[in-house]
Amino acid sequence: ATYTEALYAVVGEDNLPLDLGSIGYDGQEGLFVPTGPRLKALDSAGLALEYFKAFNVTWHNTSVFFQKYTDIDTTNLLPCSSTKLWIPELMEAFIAVTNDTDGVELVDGRYRANCDAA
Repeated sequence: ATYTEALYAVVGEDNLPLDLGSIGYDGQEGLFVPTGPRLKALDSAGLALEYFKAFNVTWHNTSVFFQKYTDIDTTNLLPCSSTKLWIPELMEAFIAVTNDTDGVELVDGRYRANCDAA
């Protein structure tokens, strides 16, 4: 059976995905891995980190090729209150799209990121 036939058998005709055509532009997706970790993984483990399947933790521990997030010098980061996370219109749009209110707070009738939540 073809994929479409198998999918039809599982989900039924009314639930098949439809090809609605172009969304108006060509897009790309990709994965950026810095040269250092990419070459270290290739040289030491024969692992090509430019392919997303290399990050399957069942098969590979790719974390050994990268720095830990705790190594980031946070003095180079802006405080949360100085970022776009405090623009009420952006937070309202985020909530409208995701319905996710964790990590936001309502202050004087306007939403902003809850910078203490992290």
